[in-house]
Amino acid sequence: LSDGGKKMDEPKLFSEGLVPVSDGEYWGYADKRGNIDIEIKFDQVHPFDEETDLALVVYDGLYGYINKRGKYVINPQFDYALNFNQNGTAAVSKDGFWGYINKKGKFIIAPQFESASNFTFNGLACVQEPYTYKYGYIDKTGEFAISPQFEIAYDFDEDGRARVGKDGKWGIIDRRGKFIVDMEYDLI
Repeated sequence: LSDGGKKMDEPKLFSEGLVPVSDGEYWGYADKRGNIDIEIKFDQVHPFDEETDLALVVYDGLYGYINKRGKYVINPQFDYALNFNQNGTAAVSKDGFWGYINKKGKFIIAPQFESASNFTFNGLACVQEPYTYKYGYIDKTGEFAISPQFEIAYDFDEDGRARVGKDGKWGIIDRRGKFIVDMEYDLI
């Protein structure tokens, strides 16, 4: 593929030697020869993660994780879930609140947030408090590293910066919550 003369990478179809396939109603996985390797029975499937060897799947409306043999490592039990990230945790929603699990499916941070994203490179995750609906950032212990004070907030990028908004204005903070671009712009 190209974009104005620049070469763009082709999206990776196979993950861990398997590709998601559908019969038009349900999903499963096929190997590189097109043979069904994991039964077509899921509502949704995601590519296998190369670090954890797990794939996020939806079965009967609930999210869980399978291994490359199609066996559940974490049974479908979540209202919604994200893929595992580089530190081996995943944000999941259960009974309307978000928390974090490890690769064994055990909660390491109990469900308590209105919304949540996965932890980023700097070890912080963007979460929304359930009663104030303000966004802040927690560390891996679940404690707020940056207090909930924003009406909208995004994950930190690889350089350790995040866009945040309040009262119709936008700014950029560092991982300590200090503004590196003051909150004075209509859009960033």
